[in-house]
Amino acid sequence: MTDARLLPIAVVAIVIGGLAVTSAQQAPEQVRVPGMGRTIPGDLGIVEGQVVEAGTGRPIAGARVDVRGPSDQVYVNTDQSGRYETRPLTPGAYTVSVTAPDYATAFYDGRAASMSGQSSIDGSVTISGQGTGAPRITLTGNVEIRSSTTVDIGPGSLLSNIDVVMQATGRLSGRILDDRGRGLAGAYIQLIAAQASGVLIPRIAYARSETDGTYRVTAAPGDYIVRAYADKQVRPSRDAALAYAETFFPGVREQDDAQAIRLDSGVEQYDVDFALLSTHTVRVSGIVVDPAGTDLEGVTVSLRPRLSGGMTALELPLNDRGEFEGRDVVPGMYFVNVTDQRRQARWRTSREPIEIAEDISGLEIRASGAASIVGRIVKDPRSAGRINLTQTVISFVNRGEGASTSMSAFNLEEDGSFHGDVATGALTLMLMGPQGWTTRAVRLDGVDVFGDPLEITPGAHEIEIVVTDHLGSASGLVMDRRGTPLGGFDVVLFPQDETRWHFASPLIRQTRSSQNGRFELPLLPPGDYLAVATKGVPFLMIGDPAPTLRRLQSIGTRLKVGDGEQKTISIRASPTPEGLVRFTP
Repeated sequence: MTDARLLPIAVVAIVIGGLAVTSAQQAPEQVRVPGMGRTIPGDLGIVEGQVVEAGTGRPIAGARVDVRGPSDQVYVNTDQSGRYETRPLTPGAYTVSVTAPDYATAFYDGRAASMSGQSSIDGSVTISGQGTGAPRITLTGNVEIRSSTTVDIGPGSLLSNIDVVMQATGRLSGRILDDRGRGLAGAYIQLIAAQASGVLIPRIAYARSETDGTYRVTAAPGDYIVRAYADKQVRPSRDAALAYAETFFPGVREQDDAQAIRLDSGVEQYDVDFALLSTHTVRVSGIVVDPAGTDLEGVTVSLRPRLSGGMTALELPLNDRGEFEGRDVVPGMYFVNVTDQRRQARWRTSREPIEIAEDISGLEIRASGAASIVGRIVKDPRSAGRINLTQTVISFVNRGEGASTSMSAFNLEEDGSFHGDVATGALTLMLMGPQGWTTRAVRLDGVDVFGDPLEITPGAHEIEIVVTDHLGSASGLVMDRRGTPLGGFDVVLFPQDETRWHFASPLIRQTRSSQNGRFELPLLPPGDYLAVATKGVPFLMIGDPAPTLRRLQSIGTRLKVGDGEQKTISIRASPTPEGLVRFTP
């Protein structure tokens, strides 16, 4: 490990009549672009480039280019030579993404994504009930994280050669067969990336079989597992007492036994045919118990398939004694979920799926002693800005397997107070509020626990959260050994103390260098960090970051950030550490 190197910063000033006037004067009204016979408004900037096909370099006409920033956005289409040019845009950091028929979505390959604030997550969010002052929010389904790219547009600037390379999608076709070897209509086909990303969220594509069982699906190039399943109402014709089970190509029950298929750019894989397997259904029964004697009105139990992919959860209503039963359950791996319309926090079901292979009886789900929270947000006395606390949400997050995450969320009163029930156990506190504000301190029952998981036990607790717009930052350049700025490198800051490497830690920060090699990590709490610039770092805000950080630890640069210190550094780029699981958007 090495010490961070300070970058010299020059401030140009002109002394006029004893007054120092810096070079940050009002931008000229027009900036003439040499050799182009046109001008750019001095307070705006333009992006231009070309979109081409990977491998061949062939220009792609009619591609849709999306240039998006914090205060401006524009869509443009490429011309016959694959070129595009935006209208003048407000200065700032912009993402550039491109879509086109028969091509995978692509990004500017200078890749400068701020993983903390400029990534998009596509998935399903379910509000499963109104607890005591806190809705229970569950993020489920097939979630895809798309890493964005940024380019820095300055006043009067023309950013040229912002070129994007697109890969033609691969295609896969075949036929899904029933138990008699005939084509099965309406079956669901799912492609799952054979190599899961570092955050355990696979790339997924879907299709549905036609009347004769044929299907065709397109996806980005890569290795895929093919999964097929049918609605439970669709039954094998030989024996209606059986049901179709989820089946993986070439006709096996377990994903680990499946055969991966390679999809190449612009190539179609034909005749990927296989039959759905049949199975006997089973019975699942049990009881829901609350030792505190609280009634179970509004409580339901459901079984959610581990690989849902459009498969609906099986609802198991309760009778007056809290008993539930499901008689037509297809064997497989399921999560047992409890939904409580009034007090969701009292239920803590297992994060791990259970295997249901035969009849199960006597399954007991017991309520735990929920914790009650009385809290308040206060503003850091050193903060000069104003914050509207009614637009701020405090969440207590309980991470499940992979991308499955639930949280109890609280809206604040005008005085910053909130109260309600939360789950017990290790929870992560998250602040969702106005841009530019973050958490500075957290005191749980009078003990400062900022940066650590909240260990919540049954009973009553008090919590005070200090928010601030006055913290340090780390910014600078990613460089190679010759001092050349490098764009598109992942920049990670994380604590030297390994005990603070946990899910959604406010001390773990991640971004990417822009096309000019620059990066910025604002609102950085004081502490002793390691800084790394490399390629292929997975998205660290989902899942356990510790395995990735252990890989990065040996190439980290030591960095100490003081309270409110604005640190400017240069980071030498390092090769991707061996064994680092790459994130594939």
